[in-house]
Amino acid sequence: MAYRIEYTDSAIDDIAYFTKYERGLITTAIETQLTYEPLREVRNRKPMEPAGPLGSSRREVSDLLRC
Repeated sequence: MAYRIEYTDSAIDDIAYFTKYERGLITTAIETQLTYEPLREVRNRKPMEPAGPLGSSRREVSDLLRC
């Protein structure tokens, strides 16, 4: 089952800070990692403490941004 990703206005503003290339990496990582298994805990996706109203996990894509 595929989940739908919805970006808040704040998230869109945050992503807009990055270059076009970096935005592509970030959005691709978000869609790849969270569309089918959003609750799966992996090395770079850890539960947030405390869980906020907009979600309960974070995804670090810093490795993708190092070229």
